[in-house]
Amino acid sequence: MGRGCKAVRCVSTEGSDLAVGTWSDGRLGSMRGLHRGWGKSDYGAMVLCEKSFRYLKYTGDFYPNLVREMVKFFKSKQPPVAIEDTLEICAFIDAAWQSSKQKGAEVKLDL
Repeated sequence: MGRGCKAVRCVSTEGSDLAVGTWSDGRLGSMRGLHRGWGKSDYGAMVLCEKSFRYLKYTGDFYPNLVREMVKFFKSKQPPVAIEDTLEICAFIDAAWQSSKQKGAEVKLDL
């Protein structure tokens, strides 16, 4: 969804979490996480656009790709993701965690 998330709400149950972010231009993005042992454990995404939607299923193995990117980073000293993107992802995760602890209250991202 890119940068620009302004606030997050997250509702949690014993088996799952649902985080919804609101972007500065009015877009909403949601992430549902199922805890281990609860339902399917596939990775993927449902992408809804103006005129269509797509299910993107990741069928590969994350670990080899992660190691490959780590090796590139250690050799080049160039991160694979811009620090601004990384910081916003971390802020989103932290806001979702804080919201979950506050029973779904909106938490604003201070970036």
